Amino acid sequence: MKKIVYKIFACLIFMAFMSCSSTKNIAKDNSEIVKIVENGYYKLDIDRIVTSSILYTHKIRPEGFLKVYGDKVTADLPFFGIAYTANMQDSGIKIDSPIKDLKIKNKGNVLEVKFKTGSPKENFDVFISIYYDSTFMLIVHGSNRESISYTGVMEQISN
Repeated sequence: MKKIVYKIFACLIFMAFMSCSSTKNIAKDNSEIVKIVENGYYKLDIDRIVTSSILYTHKIRPEGFLKVYGDKVTADLPFFGIAYTANMQDSGIKIDSPIKDLKIKNKGNVLEVKFKTGSPKENFDVFISIYYDSTFMLIVHGSNRESISYTGVMEQISN
């Protein structure tokens, strides 16, 4: 129960930070975001990290990205949290794999993207909520570590 209350509190803090963030707008409305995501060539640049116990803001300036190009995904994301296996040698999340079970759902002011991917040592479920102003929330569920969330700005990349 204590963990649930804490996670809700962390999400509320995250939402407060998101409402104050400045963004690079790449789209005038949600239809442009839908086209970019359906074409499958975009990059998510993170500017904040939210874990179940820690909130990092833009003052720390975390560096990391998730890039979708066609049916592949590449990611180099920082990770802060609990690992469930003792042999995790790299603390970050590094992915260079095909996308499996891609689902895109347009919910008006937000576009939801879900897919599965993996690395040689770990499988990931990826959930992305992309808003009409090109900001996003990225949640990564790893098979060997606790979930972590990122926020930032999406940009279109060339194929």
